Amino acid sequence: MAGSTHTVTNQAPPLTGYDVFTADRALTEAVERHLPAELREEALAELSGTGRGCGALQTQEWGAQANASPPVLRTHDRYGHRVDEVDFH
Repeated sequence: MAGSTHTVTNQAPPLTGYDVFTADRALTEAVERHLPAELREEALAELSGTGRGCGALQTQEWGAQANASPPVLRTHDRYGHRVDEVDFH
């Protein structure tokens, strides 16, 4: 059992479970200003849903996993033939 040596108080909590679209005031105002009135409500609702998905813990975990395994360019196969493929992990 590990003992507790101190309490960490200088770290921000994880930024998850929020709507990244509505949290961006400039983006929200730009959409409201530039979209025609007949499209505005539907677009705001859809963008807010997308923003909630982007701010979800699972989405951020997927992003961290993707960043840990960057794409790998393969220019040639094992026989020396040109293939120009990108392997995504």
